Amino acid sequence: MAITGGRAEPGKTALGLGERPPQTQFHNGFKRFPFLLLQVAVVLATLVFIAHTLPELLPASGAVDRG
Repeated sequence: MAITGGRAEPGKTALGLGERPPQTQFHNGFKRFPFLLLQVAVVLATLVFIAHTLPELLPASGAVDRG
């Protein structure tokens, strides 16, 4: 009697190709990493914008503008 189909080693390999391993904690964290980078970039851009425009919004303090 010959072993064929899903009972043979090549068949087991072929059947296993369609299965996906379960997601691990690392994979879940790795998927969220781009969103973390986006949040950091938005916060930094906002802080730079505020730091750049804040001196223009404050009243003059008697300092000489050298620009």
